Amino acid sequence: MFGFIPAFTTLLYIIPAMGFASLPVLYTVCILVNATQSMAYTAMLSAMMDKSDRTTAATDYTIQVFIMFLGGIATTILSGMLAPRTGYAPTFMVSAAVSVLSVFLITQFHE
Repeated sequence: MFGFIPAFTTLLYIIPAMGFASLPVLYTVCILVNATQSMAYTAMLSAMMDKSDRTTAATDYTIQVFIMFLGGIATTILSGMLAPRTGYAPTFMVSAAVSVLSVFLITQFHE
C-alpha cells in the first residue's frame, strides 16, 4: 500500500503544472507528496534489509541502495528531457503509471 499511495500523490504535481501555483497549493502538494514518498522509502528500505544476507548484509544493502539511487538519477535525467517536449502534466502521468506498474510487479515477485 505504501508503494501505491505515493504513485497516486505524484499526480498532485499536475495541479501546479496546470497553472494553479499559489504558495498554499505548492506547499500542500509538496508536503503530501514528500510525506507519502517517505512512507514508500521506509517500506522499500525495510524490504531491502530483509533481502540482505546476514553474512554480507552491509555489502548487499549498499549495492541495493546504489542501484536505487542510480535509477533515480537516470529517471530524473530522462524526465528532465521528456517534460519540456511533452509537457509536465503528461510527464507526471507517465511517472505515476510507471510507479504503479513497478509496485504491481514487485508484489507479483515478492516472496
